[in-house]
Amino acid sequence: MNLFRTLIIIALGVTPGVLAAQNSPTSTGPCSPVFSEVDVKGDFKPTITCGLPPEFFASITTELRRQRKDLKLSNIQMASLVKATNVMLGIVNATVNRIGQKVDKGFVKAEQKAEERDANLLKRINEIAETIKTRPNVDLVAEAQQWKTRYFELLDKWKVIDGSDPRDEQVREALTRLDLEGAAKLMQQMLSEQADTEKVFAKRHFTAAEIELLRFRPQAALPHLEKAYALQPDDTEIAFRFANILHLQNQFSRAIPVYESVLSRYRALAQENPAAYRPKVEVTLNNLGILYSDTQRIKEAEEAYREVLTIHQALAKEDSAVYRWKDAAILINLGTLYSKTQRLKEAEEAYKEALKIRRAQAQEDPVYQPDVALILNNLGALYHSTGRLKEAEVAYLEALKIYRAQMTHWSGMAGTLSNLGNLYTNTQPKEAEEAYKEALTLYRALMQENPAAYRPDVAKTLNNLGFLFINIRRQKEAEEAYQEALTLYRALMQENPAAYRPSMAMILNNLGVLYRDTKRLKEAEDAFQEALKISRALALENPAAYRSQVVEPLKNLGTLYRSTHRLKEAEEAYQEALTIYRALAQENPAAYRPSVAMALTDLGILYGNTKRQKEAEEAYQEALKIYKGVLMQQNGAFFRSYVAPVFFNLGVLYFDNERLKEAEEAFEEALTIYRALAAENPAVYQLYVARTLGNMGLIYRHTQRPKKAEAAYQESLKIFRALAQDNTSTYQSSLAWTLNELAIVYRATQRPNEAEEAMREASERVPLKND
Repeated sequence: MNLFRTLIIIALGVTPGVLAAQNSPTSTGPCSPVFSEVDVKGDFKPTITCGLPPEFFASITTELRRQRKDLKLSNIQMASLVKATNVMLGIVNATVNRIGQKVDKGFVKAEQKAEERDANLLKRINEIAETIKTRPNVDLVAEAQQWKTRYFELLDKWKVIDGSDPRDEQVREALTRLDLEGAAKLMQQMLSEQADTEKVFAKRHFTAAEIELLRFRPQAALPHLEKAYALQPDDTEIAFRFANILHLQNQFSRAIPVYESVLSRYRALAQENPAAYRPKVEVTLNNLGILYSDTQRIKEAEEAYREVLTIHQALAKEDSAVYRWKDAAILINLGTLYSKTQRLKEAEEAYKEALKIRRAQAQEDPVYQPDVALILNNLGALYHSTGRLKEAEVAYLEALKIYRAQMTHWSGMAGTLSNLGNLYTNTQPKEAEEAYKEALTLYRALMQENPAAYRPDVAKTLNNLGFLFINIRRQKEAEEAYQEALTLYRALMQENPAAYRPSMAMILNNLGVLYRDTKRLKEAEDAFQEALKISRALALENPAAYRSQVVEPLKNLGTLYRSTHRLKEAEEAYQEALTIYRALAQENPAAYRPSVAMALTDLGILYGNTKRQKEAEEAYQEALKIYKGVLMQQNGAFFRSYVAPVFFNLGVLYFDNERLKEAEEAFEEALTIYRALAAENPAVYQLYVARTLGNMGLIYRHTQRPKKAEAAYQESLKIFRALAQDNTSTYQSSLAWTLNELAIVYRATQRPNEAEEAMREASERVPLKND
């Protein structure tokens, strides 16, 4: 399920949804050249030329045409790119006013150095345009504004460098010509000599990092920021930028203490100068909130987000439109946090408030429509997780309609299609397959242009498709999908082990399930063990984030051991899983108490199989107590599917111990729930209705109620016949068992012909046993 959060970066041109902590410098040049923003369906026409020659605009027009063709941009994206180009064109004359005419008069006079200026300006515009390849949802205008802000800040702060190296002036002149490659090369030369004071040396490293960020190279910027921070840890500008880039590179444990240190200093500064520093406190809190959430520090994350909203309430008096926009971003983050911690009512409220804001903004400016689609996608995921399937479908379909209308934001569209596939997997397998395959086609196309960005999405979609194929018993196709996903994840692991080990563990676990279900038990055990090894290593490094991931392969190993009569090993695996879930439930009851109940159910089955009836009953009853308590009150519909198997297993336990009255009551509870579930989702739950009816028939037969027994068996038989039409081999043993039971009832009620007919049909179904 796709969720999104907004990471706020101060003047950083590499992340969507960016908000600057300082006011953007204003272009004060006498004139800024401008292209028409409404003629992109035809051609690109300058409407304000500022006296620049036609050749200047011809080169940009040629480039815009090429980008439209090469990047396959929609009209909406093209309009956004033209707006971004206009932002960048504002640099031309504004630069002269900032640095003085004496630096480079040729920058505004087309006859002098025109080729160099044009080439560098086009290169920068291209770099902004090509961010669409890696981030299809990017706001190009915001990207250009942020780039421009960073660029002018760098020029304005140049006087801070008090070194005496004459190459400083050369670097500044290179920057005014937008020659970032030349500026970076000069900076590298100066840094290699290390001839400055610590303060100047730190400033040079910071400047080198800023130049690399202007070149959209955050990884190249990081070493410079690390050195600058080591030399000047009390410099808030250096510290914040260092934390930002660590965060973007997923180095969470390093980013948090740097952010916390910066926040402390910003709070103190905000006491003296609220107007200047409250926005910086807000930005830092938001980013810390995301980090706390990602590292399972849930209480701290919520406190951070809530404080940001409080700051917004104060600042909204100054600019309500801006802070209403920011409120939506924080509400989305809160919604994600609440979803993760099963505070589902609060999550829904947060998402709906964010949606209300974005819908209103989209009425005035269609640029917000993709945000509307993304929030709808989040709401759909929330509804899906709580069993509100119709509402989930409506939300997903509206999001998809927005994406299809715009013919843009392909990755967002693919994500919604993937979520639709998840929704349909258990109810409409054909539609699920179509949705997954369309998502996969989109992701594969995106991966061709940018493998690093989209290989994970291709792998994840293949995993979902594999799960669907398992559900509809197309095991060969399931294995093919899983194996391709595994190959992709192994390659991703080579590049970034920290980021993709969790995904590797997931796909290995799923492959293990496939192997187990197809009786390839050695391969299944190997896959589960490898998944467990990875998960244990992750949990050692970060228990808060990964302890829960250890449990899934443990439970699957327990089930494998149980089915192969390695009962001691099965119990050890189940008990370890239960211990982990109990510990997690102490910290977060709403999120993990259901998992405790599921683990207890597994143990109950094992105890029942080993004739430890008392322990089995205790496990089932504790599981029921959890389900029937607070959880059922919070979300009864969602947990019905978990409660029914507990009643069913209790019924089996009581029947085996000849506690027939209690067995009947338990089966009746299970049957009531399964009937309700089957009314909503017959493809999945009719089977369980049939099996429960079969067990009810057994109880009625043993308690001398042949009429009731016959009715139960007949209803069960009708369901199995329907299921067998699509998959005879899977259900023939269930048909045979039910027919055999009916024959017993017919004989007991003196109906030998019907008994013989039932036995004859049963004998044609092999073998005669309950599956």
